[in-house]
Amino acid sequence: NPVSELYLPPAADCLYELAKTKTAERSTAQLRESAACCQCLETAVVSLGKDVLQKLSLIATTLLDLLISGDQGTGIVEIVVTASGVSGDEVGDSIFLEQRVLLTLKALMVSVGSFMSPFLERILHATTATSPVWKTPLLEELAQETVKVVPPRLLLPAVHATVA
Repeated sequence: NPVSELYLPPAADCLYELAKTKTAERSTAQLRESAACCQCLETAVVSLGKDVLQKLSLIATTLLDLLISGDQGTGIVEIVVTASGVSGDEVGDSIFLEQRVLLTLKALMVSVGSFMSPFLERILHATTATSPVWKTPLLEELAQETVKVVPPRLLLPAVHATVA
């Protein structure tokens, strides 16, 4: 499919570049560009459905790397807020980006949820971590979709591993 070959890799690469950039070095333009890439990925995932499977690892890994930065489970916004010299625009752009990441993950779950088992522990970790109030409804939606589309035989081991 041309969309999955031409459209998904550049959008995922854009997000990958942000994920490997140190937080203090992230520009407002980079945050905005990455949010736009998330919107592109979300649109592609929704329109491709199961045809997105060939790029699933690339997309899911990159989104989860952005959502969960480091072992602390700290999201994009929490890191940006603690960085020195952060403007209000950067915090707003970071919140918007994190919202887009969560919505794109939800779209991925809706499209190919039964194939998301390699990523379930990280998704469950993200959805159950302490988070700011603005993020709670988005995490709840992602968690509800996960429970709805992932077969229990795949979900339960991930839940046990996350809780343990």
